[in-house]
Amino acid sequence: MYEEQDALYQLLPAYLRSRDNAGEGPLKELLTIINYQAHLIEQDIAQRMYDDWFIETCQDWVVAYIGDLLGYERMPTPKQDSRTLSDRRLAKILSPRREIGNLIAYRRRKGTLWVLEELARDVANWPARAVEFYRLLARTEHLDHPQPQRLATVDIRDAGKLELAGTPFDTLCHTIDVRGISNKYSPGRYNIPNVGLFVFRTKRYSVTKTSAYACEDVGRHCFTFSILGNDAPLFRLPVPELETTGLAEETHFAVPIRRRALEAHVENKIYVNDSLYGENKSLVIYAANWPKKGDGINKGEPMPIEAQKVISADLSHWAYQVPKNHVAIDPILGRIQFPKGQAPRNGVLVSYGYGFLTDIGGGEYDRPALPLPAEMNYFRVDPDLDKEFPKQGLFRTIDTAYQYWRTTLPEDEKNKEDKLKIRRPALLIELVKSGVYKGRIELELKASEFVCVAASNSTRPIIWLSDENANGPDSISIRGEKGSRVIFDGILIVGRGVEIIGNEWSSDEMRSSDGDLCEVVFRHSTLVPGWSLHCDCEPRRASEPSILIENTRSRIRVESSIVGAIHVNTDPALFEPTQVIVCDSIIDATSDESIAIGGSNADMAYAELRIARSTIVGEVLSHSIALAENSLFTAKLQVARKQMGCIRYSYVPVGSRTPRRYRCQPESNEMAQSEVLRLAPYFESTRYGTSNYLRLSHCTAQEIKHGADDESEMGVYHDLFEPQRLALLTSRLEEFVPASTDSAVIFAS
Repeated sequence: MYEEQDALYQLLPAYLRSRDNAGEGPLKELLTIINYQAHLIEQDIAQRMYDDWFIETCQDWVVAYIGDLLGYERMPTPKQDSRTLSDRRLAKILSPRREIGNLIAYRRRKGTLWVLEELARDVANWPARAVEFYRLLARTEHLDHPQPQRLATVDIRDAGKLELAGTPFDTLCHTIDVRGISNKYSPGRYNIPNVGLFVFRTKRYSVTKTSAYACEDVGRHCFTFSILGNDAPLFRLPVPELETTGLAEETHFAVPIRRRALEAHVENKIYVNDSLYGENKSLVIYAANWPKKGDGINKGEPMPIEAQKVISADLSHWAYQVPKNHVAIDPILGRIQFPKGQAPRNGVLVSYGYGFLTDIGGGEYDRPALPLPAEMNYFRVDPDLDKEFPKQGLFRTIDTAYQYWRTTLPEDEKNKEDKLKIRRPALLIELVKSGVYKGRIELELKASEFVCVAASNSTRPIIWLSDENANGPDSISIRGEKGSRVIFDGILIVGRGVEIIGNEWSSDEMRSSDGDLCEVVFRHSTLVPGWSLHCDCEPRRASEPSILIENTRSRIRVESSIVGAIHVNTDPALFEPTQVIVCDSIIDATSDESIAIGGSNADMAYAELRIARSTIVGEVLSHSIALAENSLFTAKLQVARKQMGCIRYSYVPVGSRTPRRYRCQPESNEMAQSEVLRLAPYFESTRYGTSNYLRLSHCTAQEIKHGADDESEMGVYHDLFEPQRLALLTSRLEEFVPASTDSAVIFAS
């Protein structure tokens, strides 16, 4: 209707148009502008609003309204704000698009076991297995209905079934347990009315063709899948469930691989299970020139070791005797053992999957795009290159790429006199593949320069810092002049930390100087707490910091990352407090007695902190805290200036000196010791490298699990919104199970 420019003007009476034409036509100009806006509204109604009629294509805010038409009951929430990314994620959870889209089909299948697994997937985004426990009860069989598969006794010769005992895939019979499964304090399982929904919260993260760690202290023939040298279970690559009328099996979940599951028996011989081992499967090992020279190579690339040469074994004490020309794998510990005297000389490459909880710390997951300058020098680094091609932007090490940008590329002569403008286009160093990148890195930036070291999307590069320099430290060193910036994105740094060092000035020089680094950002990266790990995930250098800041005005940002201790050594006479911003991250000093954020000599850090949705392991000694919210502090927090700043919806241990608090736990420093112990957070694991790293255990108080401002849990896993997802799934479960049935959600991982 409004496609023509003067469509509205033509609707006016003729005498008005003639009077308008007698003048300069102001009415026509006004209606032309209105007509254009009316045309945009008409297009919006015809196109976008048509999409809002369907649950698959509608906008996020429309989902709740379509749910109301179907009688969908939404969970109440204390916050109705959608300005932040965290709030928008919560809104999607409380009005799940997939559940509302399948709601009519679910109601038609109400009371069936299969619909419960689909509910868990659509409501809480958790893969699940539903179990009717009455099927696992040992009972007297009726002679007219024998069930030979249900044995009252256990076959102790079947080790595979024994491994599954007590798991969601248990097939053994049990005696009756009269307790209700929904009992909050003492739940039971094996009873006639009990139905359990086992949900798997741990995710699988892949590692593709990276180096295995050689355990030289044990022997040249011993390796671990983890490049850090720690024991870690290998996780299964789940197979999609194609049939909706069958219950999910072990192959459909990302769970740790069992030793027996890795075995396959063919013609009275034991091989590795080819559904788990091989390229594009759960795990695979590459070894060139093994077992003899010339083997395992195709066009210069290492080939996977054949499945017929792989054995599943228990390598707990490295005592297994591996047959010649074979290799043993322990999927529970993530270990590899070759025969003695037959160790690969060219190293070992592995592809596998490990378990973790959420997308932080870097890895082969999709990261949000970086905001980068329009003009950039784009260099790629590949450690496996035979030869460097500088003109094409291809290098073998990070340092050579940086030095080429620093010394070879010409400066911007037009802006050379103005130090505040970029003298050289920004530098992006992209690490193109998963693997180990060696070499010391020293960045010295001039005014307004920008350097970003980033991993390619869906890769997990590792910067390995070893003792190569006998005359000084081998850590990453960063210096810069006014307005310069450095970003590390998607990187895993092992062996040393990062030093951010300002220029050395006297007080007179400081007054006349222009400043130094503007900002250093660690984003979706990991600076291994303790620098590296022992096999049991204990840190090798527990007292060493991951980030050392000395006399700089630079702002430090840690986003969606895992780092060790942060030490700030800034002279209060020369500098303003260093700004340290931490969000959705873990600062791990490896123990509550160590300093997580503070000075190198256990004194106050001259820093101003801003912390959000993070977990801090260790003491915090800081000049001030501008804001801390939805966070966990496992040890005492001490600030010098308690009259400024605020801490809200966080756990702060008793005895801390803090700015004013708002709805924190404990609510008072004068509480009974029993109440203090009840409110303390308890973790399933406190060691980096484990799959349940700093996850709150089931015995943690509800004030902590629901203590955030939106009733989610405090700490780094706030944005998983597990309390809301669990409450939503539990309410839906009660609606779809048969009458008189007692049901509960059980965390399998």
